[in-house]
Order: sequence, then C-alpha cells, then structure tokens
Amino acid sequence: MPAAQSSAVSKQSARAAESTEAILNAAIELVAAEGAKASIHAIAKRAGFSHGLVMARFGSKAGLIQAVTKQVQKRFLQRVTRDNKMPGGLASLNAAIRSFLAQASTDSASRAFYVLLGEALGSDREIRSAFVAADRAFRTYLERMIVEAQANGEIDAAVRPAVLAALIVGMLRGLALQLRVNSDAFDREAVCVQAIQLVGGLARQDAG
Repeated sequence: MPAAQSSAVSKQSARAAESTEAILNAAIELVAAEGAKASIHAIAKRAGFSHGLVMARFGSKAGLIQAVTKQVQKRFLQRVTRDNKMPGGLASLNAAIRSFLAQASTDSASRAFYVLLGEALGSDREIRSAFVAADRAFRTYLERMIVEAQANGEIDAAVRPAVLAALIVGMLRGLALQLRVNSDAFDREAVCVQAIQLVGGLARQDAG
C-alpha cells in the first residue's frame, strides 16, 4: 500500500475511533441519567453525530447499550489495574478492594454501570448477557490474585479461589449499590478497612 494511502487509512481509522469514543461517552452520560430508555437520537445529538452514524456503528439500540456496558466495565478494570501498584498476591487483592470502593460512586460511568445492572434483572437479554461477561471478568481478575496469595502462603490453600472471588464481588457490588443510593450511607474508609480485614482473616495463622 502506498505511503499516502496508508496515511489516509490510518487517519480514517483514528477518526472512527474518536467518534466511537464520543458516542460511548455521550451514551454513558445519558444512560447514567435515564437508564436504557435513553434514545439513540438523544445520544447522537449529545455526541454531535447523526442518528444514522450511531446505528451504523453499533447496529441497534441493544448493540449500543451492550457496548456501553462493556465500556464502563473496561474503564473500571483499567482504573483498578492502574491504581494497583502492589506486586501481587494478598497486597494486590487488598489494593483492588480499596480502589473499587474509592471509585464506587464518583463518576457517570459508575452510575451508568449500576443503572444497567438493575435493568439486567429484567427481560433484556442483551444487557443481561453483557453483565454475565462483566461479572465473569471481575471474578477472574480477583481469582488470579487469590491464587497468587495462596502460592505465597498468604491465603489458606483449602480456600477455593472461584468461591472467594464470588464472595468478594458480592460484597463490593452490595457496598457500591448502597453508595449509589446514598453517598453518605457509611464511613467508606472504615468499611474498606473492615472489608480488607475480613479477606485477610483467611490468611494462614502460621504463615510466618
């Protein structure tokens, strides 16, 4: 491919990525405010693009909502990973818990996620499917750190990583929902410390 043509393709690809990001950002903001009932027309208008472009990019309203669900989960995992500077094992697991609670009610992406989580309990199969995948990814992320902690002798080898990961996700999701309903529901730092202590209670008593 000639250099000029390659450059044009590259620029076109960059513009497409930028417009997709803008549409998703607009969708996240409106979903956070209105839920899945946010219209394609309103999303397109907020993003500064046509209704036709949004449909062409995502195929349908369901396709866009599924993309929004995946995007907010992706951003969450990116932030947790970015904030987690620990070397692995139990320290990383504790850092992930702290990072999760720190961002549980701080932005529109978080609100959009929980608004859609509520709708995943309804009849929309696309939204439910997206959350099945999102929760699986979160559990897998935690499982890796639990396995590392077991290898380090920090968590009892008898603990089943998949079970502990499911319990931690349930705890964190429940805490986040309380914060979404009322940001002053509880002392976030105190609860964070207690959550870490609960997980740490599974550490070997004779690890030293």
